Amino acid sequence: MRRNFMTMEFLDGQVLRSAIQNSAPMQPARVMRILVQCCASLAEAHSIGIIHRDIKPDNVILSETSGPKLIDLGVARLPKVEEFALDEIPGTPSYMAPELYDGERGSEGSDQFALGVTLYRLFTNRYPYGEIEAFSRPRFGQPVSPSRYRPDMPGWLEAAILRAVAVDPAQRFSDVLELIHALESGGARAIPRPETRPLIERNPTLFWQLVSIILAVALIVALATR
Repeated sequence: MRRNFMTMEFLDGQVLRSAIQNSAPMQPARVMRILVQCCASLAEAHSIGIIHRDIKPDNVILSETSGPKLIDLGVARLPKVEEFALDEIPGTPSYMAPELYDGERGSEGSDQFALGVTLYRLFTNRYPYGEIEAFSRPRFGQPVSPSRYRPDMPGWLEAAILRAVAVDPAQRFSDVLELIHALESGGARAIPRPETRPLIERNPTLFWQLVSIILAVALIVALATR
């Protein structure tokens, strides 16, 4: 009698999310080892046309024998495989790139964004844009600088993280291999921060309040000197 079965690799370790929850924010050296290997795995997947679409600490296993493993391709975008229904957005809300909420089906850039959020969480145990609830429509403003929570973070590393989680895909690294190079080369070269929008675009109310204060002060000074 014939029976169908499937075999899977046994990974002896813990899920990365558990490592985050069960300890203080990780030290830079350990984070680098984990993320560089995850980046390498993701770059290999991208090279054969696979978009993961659900990168997060829950989908990384810290194997005791073979190092970090990127797992769970349940919502991956695969070459020549039928796509999800148009009203379904694959992924986990707090790790999803802004363009996914606008209807994009997933790309190397959105995978990089999720990897950047994971990197941010490994250092700070927080989210760059705050935790996003399921079925909500988030507004992406400016991410909170990770050095607010980790004052010991080098400037080049903060710049790399902020570039990976940039709202505009064009401001992220060109691909995951460039992100790997940025993490491995460290402070040896400068990493430009994502371009920030002027205050009048980010917070028009605050902008005009400041303008009003400046004009009021100027008027008082002018009247006082007459």
